[in-house]
Amino acid sequence: MAITVRQWSCRQCYGDFWVTLSETVTRCPYCGASGDWLTADLTATVGDL
Repeated sequence: MAITVRQWSCRQCYGDFWVTLSETVTRCPYCGASGDWLTADLTATVGDL
């Protein structure tokens, strides 16, 4: 089964984290910055993670 997740990269602290596509991120969980992101959608097969 394939799932798609969104990678968020904070431009302030360069922390990377992944959430499902239905989640929205308002603050970086590492440094607390808001609104300055790079994002990429990644599809993975369960079992590869």
